[in-house]
Amino acid sequence: MNKYEITWDEQYQLIKLYDLLRDNGMMNELPNEIETFFEKLLD
Repeated sequence: MNKYEITWDEQYQLIKLYDLLRDNGMMNELPNEIETFFEKLLD
């Protein structure tokens, strides 16, 4: 598995993107890999 380091600002922007996708009901339309990425990001 590849591991990448991201900055706090990048993590903040990704969490905002996750919230936007979730609030608009688009999370179910994403591939499993992307859902898994967001799950790991939020842990």
